[in-house]
Amino acid sequence: MPAGGSTRSGQDAATPGEPGLGPLTAYTWLSLLAVGLISVSFPLGELVTVALPPGWTVFAIATTLLAGYLQVDLLRRAPGLRATPLPDHPHRLLRALAVVLGLVASLVLWAVAGTGHRVGWLYAMPFGALVAAVLVHRTPSLLEPDASHRPAALVAGASVVGTAAAALVGYRADVPHADVTVRALYGAAVVVAAATLQLGQVWVWQVMQALHVARVRAADLALTNERMRFAAELHDVQGHHLQVIVVTAELAEQLVPRDPQAAVRHLQRIRSLAVTALEDTRAVAYAYRRTSFTAELDNGVAVLRAAGVDVHVHGEPDLLPPEHGSAMGHLVREATTNHLRHSDARECTIEIGHVGTDVVVTVRDPGPARASSVVRDTRRGQGLAGLADRFAAAGGTIEARDTEHGFVLTGRLPRDATARRGT
Repeated sequence: MPAGGSTRSGQDAATPGEPGLGPLTAYTWLSLLAVGLISVSFPLGELVTVALPPGWTVFAIATTLLAGYLQVDLLRRAPGLRATPLPDHPHRLLRALAVVLGLVASLVLWAVAGTGHRVGWLYAMPFGALVAAVLVHRTPSLLEPDASHRPAALVAGASVVGTAAAALVGYRADVPHADVTVRALYGAAVVVAAATLQLGQVWVWQVMQALHVARVRAADLALTNERMRFAAELHDVQGHHLQVIVVTAELAEQLVPRDPQAAVRHLQRIRSLAVTALEDTRAVAYAYRRTSFTAELDNGVAVLRAAGVDVHVHGEPDLLPPEHGSAMGHLVREATTNHLRHSDARECTIEIGHVGTDVVVTVRDPGPARASSVVRDTRRGQGLAGLADRFAAAGGTIEARDTEHGFVLTGRLPRDATARRGT
C-alpha cells in the first residue's frame, strides 16, 4: 500500500557496500593501489640494475617504501573515498610530519637519482604518487565548483619544483645538459600522469556516487509523492462521506419526533453511505478509485438538497472532458462543504460551461454567511489551498471571492489537458 514501507536517506544509500556502488568502489580502490604498487615496484626493480653508493641505496629503498605506505594510509582515510569518515588519527602531528618527510625524501630521490641514467625518470614515481595521494586526501569532493582547479595547480607546482630540482642537480653533475633536461621533463610527466590517474579514478567514483545518491533520493521522492497523493485522496474520500453522514444524521435526529419513517430512511442512507465509504477507502488503497465529475456532482447535489438547499445545475456535466473529472469533482466537493459549514443560504447554483478554450465550473452561494463563521478567513483555508494546488498541477486556476451577491467559487481548466501543462 502506498502508505507503507520506510525510506532511507541518500547518504545512507550511498555506502560502498550497496550493490549498485560496491563493484565500482572495489575497482576504484584496486586502481589506486595498482598505481601505488607500480610507483613502488618500478623504482625498487631499477635499484637492482643501478650501482648506487650503499648509503644512497638504503635511502632509495627506505624512501620508496615510506612513500608507498603513506599513499595507502592517506587514501584509506581520504574523506572523498568514504561514505563515513574514519576517526582522527591519534597522532595527527606525527602523521603530518611523516607525510612532509616522505614528500621531501621522494623529491630528493628523484632529483639525485633521476638524472644520472637513461630511465632515471622512474624515481619520480614515488613523489608523483605521493603528491596525488595527498591531494586526494585533502580534497573531499572533486565535484564542487572550481574543485579541480586547486589540485591541478598543486600538481603543476609539484612538477615544476621537482623538474627544477632534478635539473639543478643534473646540471651540477657530469651529465650532458640535454640528457638532464629530457630526463627531468620525463620525470615531470610521470608526476602529472600519476596524479591524473589517481585523481581521475576518484573523480569517476565521486560522480557515480553522486548519481547513485540522486537515484535513491529520486526514488524516495517518488514514494513520498505517492504517499501524499494517497493521503490527499483518502482525506477527500473520508471527508466527503463523513460530511454527508453528519448532515444526514442531523436530519434524521430532527425527524425522529415528527416523521419516524423518514428518519428511518435517513438512517438507512447513513448505513449505505458508510458501506460506500468503506468500499471507496479500499479502492483508494488499491488505486482502483477514479473520481468522476458526474458522481461528485450528484453527491454534492444530494447532500445540499438533503440539507434543505435548493440546487440549480446549468450546463451538461457529461460534456466535461474525462481528464478534468478529478479536479472539477474536488471543486464541487469543496464548494459543497463550504456551503454546509459557513452559509445559511437556501439556494445554490452550479454552472458548467466553456469560456474560450477553457472549461469552467462555477458554484454560487448567494449567502448570507453563517453568523458563527468568519467567511473570508475560513473559506480561504487549507481546503481551497489544496484545491488550488490540484488545479495548478492540471494547468488550471481557481478563484474564490466574496461579492455583494454572495460567495463564488470558480474553477478553470484548459479543454486540452496538456495545453497549459506543457507551457
